[in-house]
Amino acid sequence: MDPEAVRFAREGLYPESIATDVSEERLKRFFTKTDKSYQVTKQLREAVIFSVQNLITEPPFSRLDLVSCRNVLIYLEPDTQRRIITLFSFALRPGGYLFLGKSDGIAGQNELFAILSPKWRIYGSQGPPQRAVENFLLWPEKKAPGGALVEKSHPPLNLADLNLQVLAKHFDAAIVLTDERGNILYFCGPTRKYLDHPTGQATLNLLNMIDTEFSARLRLMPSQRSAGKRTRHARACPIQTGG
Repeated sequence: MDPEAVRFAREGLYPESIATDVSEERLKRFFTKTDKSYQVTKQLREAVIFSVQNLITEPPFSRLDLVSCRNVLIYLEPDTQRRIITLFSFALRPGGYLFLGKSDGIAGQNELFAILSPKWRIYGSQGPPQRAVENFLLWPEKKAPGGALVEKSHPPLNLADLNLQVLAKHFDAAIVLTDERGNILYFCGPTRKYLDHPTGQATLNLLNMIDTEFSARLRLMPSQRSAGKRTRHARACPIQTGG
């Protein structure tokens, strides 16, 4: 929820004083010593995905073993609570665990979860029914005067798009779909890490939004692909910006 906290966690940087609480063996195994600080090793940091996510409007992760969501649901309307519990059911593998806060519950979704510990609000996933996918709230709802929910018209849920979004989020992948001239038709994932809006006239052309060093390599690829040639790959390049 807090981008700054997520950034701090992603860096895994700690002061030297952690040596009083962390054993020397663990410091050597899991940390790299820098100037007056310890940083979690790159291998360990890359094994964890840190991401800000809106539970109400964004697609879920999948095949999770544990979802911990404590003292959040109590601030949401009952209908939204039910949708999010359904979303958690989809995100968890069968046999996975849901850990809620003391004031939270599964909003009557007893067919989705088995109660393992009423006291500690621990539930076991029983696997989502087919309707779970149909109930994702991917479009914010509108409210009429007086607070009544109004059914918002939206296109039918496209499972192919949903799968793409889930995979892109799981692998932290940045994807752009363009036409043969490089004009961007669709964004998916954290593309802002690699693309920037140039000054001057507004544009959504990939070649104008990416660093000049890389645009030269990409310039020929769309036209070659649209000419019927097979899949094209550009050589991987390190990008030394924004971490």
